[in-house]
Amino acid sequence: EAFMNFGAVMTAYEIFKEIEMEEECIQCLYIAGKTQRAQEFADEALKRKQEPGIYCILGEINNKEDYFFKALEVSNNKYTRAYRCLGKFYFVQKE
Repeated sequence: EAFMNFGAVMTAYEIFKEIEMEEECIQCLYIAGKTQRAQEFADEALKRKQEPGIYCILGEINNKEDYFFKALEVSNNKYTRAYRCLGKFYFVQKE
């Protein structure tokens, strides 16, 4: 996380990948502007296990609310980040 704070997101990506922190890997790729690779990485991760955090990142990447609702579905409506992302999504859409 320190590498991300210093702007070394690809270094952070490599570290997260080595210790198998998939959600953080996807976030690093997205921040680095590697949107297509982030999408592919997320799709691969979701084939192994459905994680609400990954759906939230996909919602941010694709700017689609469906992913946030899927995150809520997967978490039995308990993943608060999905609610925050939905709120932000609708707030930005109104502006």
